[in-house]
Amino acid sequence: MRFREIGLLLLLAAPFCTEPPRAAGQQATLTGLVGEAAAGTPDGKATVVLRGQPISWLSEPFNSGTQTQEPVADGLIVEPAFTDTLNAAFVTSEIWDGFPRVWSQPLYILVQGFDPVTGPQVVPGSLPIFGTPPSSRFYSPFWRTFYVSVPAGFNIDSLQSGAAVLASGLTLTSGPLRLATLGPREIEVAHPAGQPPIHPFTGDALTPHLAQQAFVEGGLTFFVDFGNDRFRITDANFVVSEVALFRLAIIGNDGLAVDLGLPPIIGTGPFRAPRATADAPNGFPRFGALRHEFLVEISPLALGTTPGIFISSSRPDLRAAIIARLGPLGAAMVPTPSIAAEQLPQREQFTLRVALDGTCITQSNFPDACVWLDTQAAIENNLPVEAFTDTLRFAAGGLVLFDGVAP
Repeated sequence: MRFREIGLLLLLAAPFCTEPPRAAGQQATLTGLVGEAAAGTPDGKATVVLRGQPISWLSEPFNSGTQTQEPVADGLIVEPAFTDTLNAAFVTSEIWDGFPRVWSQPLYILVQGFDPVTGPQVVPGSLPIFGTPPSSRFYSPFWRTFYVSVPAGFNIDSLQSGAAVLASGLTLTSGPLRLATLGPREIEVAHPAGQPPIHPFTGDALTPHLAQQAFVEGGLTFFVDFGNDRFRITDANFVVSEVALFRLAIIGNDGLAVDLGLPPIIGTGPFRAPRATADAPNGFPRFGALRHEFLVEISPLALGTTPGIFISSSRPDLRAAIIARLGPLGAAMVPTPSIAAEQLPQREQFTLRVALDGTCITQSNFPDACVWLDTQAAIENNLPVEAFTDTLRFAAGGLVLFDGVAP
């Protein structure tokens, strides 16, 4: 393991050498989203389930019955998605509306040395020190790690803020990028009591990601850690690299695009600039943690074909709910699957996946007959330019499932 010595270049560990102009948009942190969930706002209900409340995606109409969040902690809702043709799932912990970009920030870890095999030797009893609090307009869950070399006998209690670390004059060593969101103590990935969190359709078990302690600005805080190397930044200005996220929509009675509430498609790169392959060494995605959201109209009038949403006949409540949501388009856009489709062993992996021409769902050679709208390239190459609406929204949160791997 190699580490780059920072030495005296302490300014590189500060949030910015010259502060950029502050964005005029709205920012919601995890603590704010928990409050919005309590107030019943759309963003709050879509991202956080309060303790003891029904978990969306795990309850009707998506699954039979009602699954409730465990009674001792609130939960980050697991939202299913498709990316690069694969089943995925993610959580949302922060939202920015009207921000031009999102910046990474410094995180300090106290170490007493570096082992050539196991890497940094964390000082026993020490806590991570986050350099920017959620109250800052520059806060984000995207961190640039700096290892702080602490000599024997040093009073680590004096290091509880980024300012104290920089003032100490201790040597800093650059480490990995880390995805971690600051928030309440009682928060985790949503799941019923006594059960692990799971993907709503495939049933893959997910990592709970329990809250841990840390310091920020001299006080204790809590954070949910989604791990190292889960995103990329630009070296010049520490801006976090985004990917496009597409929420499928139809045009409502007011002429505006209306989100259908289907699993979105997460791109592998920015809008119109996908990566050739998903950036996920060893199955751990380095993309998708910062998502730039777009609404994409998929009504037949826009496409020239009638797209189809795959829902097995074994899910009558879900079929009825989506048909009702689509209004007059419902019967045509939710075709009855063929016998071959219903007998497919991996059938549930196609639940709520959208085909460009829905007649393929009724064919005996399902799923090979379908052109699926389940990748960034398929979305951008098959849909007209007027189908896309930029919501001017960034959302953050880790992919908690990617191709069967639960980081």
